[in-house]
Amino acid sequence: MTGDINEGQILMGPSDVCTLLGIKESTLRKYALILQDAGYKFHVNDKGQRGYFERDVIVLKRFMEIKQSSDMTLEQAAEAVMAWVQQSNMAVSVIEKKTESNRYNDDMQALF
Repeated sequence: MTGDINEGQILMGPSDVCTLLGIKESTLRKYALILQDAGYKFHVNDKGQRGYFERDVIVLKRFMEIKQSSDMTLEQAAEAVMAWVQQSNMAVSVIEKKTESNRYNDDMQALF
């Protein structure tokens, strides 16, 4: 993940995330690897250790909800979460572009 997206956010360690989600560290590692295989990007330092931002915790929680509420494999649940993440990101970018466009329209109106 890029620094721009997570600027100003707190980077959590595995034990903090485990406490928030109520899971063991081995379970967190397993879930993170499955999500990574599905294409999700976690923050990784130069030593290869994962760090977790609030967004990552939300994704992990969603993964746990999906896998618990359906007869999906973990891999299928990860694919469903990835689809949800991509849809959520698209909605955010559309809103940001619209806001930016409105800002320019307001600037143009001020000139006339």
